[in-house]
Amino acid sequence: MDKGVLIGFIVIIAVFYLALGTNPNNHLFVHPPSMFIVLGGTIAATLIHFPIYNMKKFGQRFKAFVRKDELVYAEQITTLVRLAEKIKIKGALAVSEEVENLNDPFMKAGFKLIIDNTPEERIENLLLDTLDHLEKRHKVGIGFFDQMSKYAPGYGLIGTLIGLILLMATLSDPSSLGPSMAVALITTFYGSVLTNVVFGPIAGRLKSSSEQERIDKELILIGLKSIARGESSVIIKETMLMFLSTKEQGVLSEALQKSKES
Repeated sequence: MDKGVLIGFIVIIAVFYLALGTNPNNHLFVHPPSMFIVLGGTIAATLIHFPIYNMKKFGQRFKAFVRKDELVYAEQITTLVRLAEKIKIKGALAVSEEVENLNDPFMKAGFKLIIDNTPEERIENLLLDTLDHLEKRHKVGIGFFDQMSKYAPGYGLIGTLIGLILLMATLSDPSSLGPSMAVALITTFYGSVLTNVVFGPIAGRLKSSSEQERIDKELILIGLKSIARGESSVIIKETMLMFLSTKEQGVLSEALQKSKES
């Protein structure tokens, strides 16, 4: 799990504990029927909104949310430069076996196109189409949690309205007004918590990860196009360095040096 996700949830739990943990009336925040209205209604509305196969992908999307995102640009660029050197000396076919062992499907597809002697323009178009399709798939997953974050407050309000209607039936008993009002409002609380603690952050993180992945893949594409043009590994390295920050350039230079030594 990514440290940011873990720390974020720990801080949220700590905030709620400090705010409510010592309150003698904190039992009022636990109301299963209200939670059933908000969570059950949100899930039901999402089932209606999206095709059923999207619900089956819930686990995959949640895994993507908690997955530790690592910047592997140094490893990717090092691989590109190393294979570019080999292609320049021995030809594209010489890297066929290494390409099959690459972990990145996008980079693997690009090198296979280079081995097949595909024109640079065609390589760019095919890989950009791949990126666009990948981004569209990501948007479906982001939209899934984004929509849930919109439904949760709505069902919280519905639960509150139900509670207020039931409250009206007990107006003859003034002593019950306070507790009944608290129960009526708890559904709005649950809806806000689900939106701002669960569904909203998940959608935001998936969007952030998708944008970062697009940046990484576009950087790989720049290197692949340079290789397809037959440029030297030095030019490829310097070209890709221009797209990195000063700190990232230092990390990459160190990685390239270690690669040469090994």
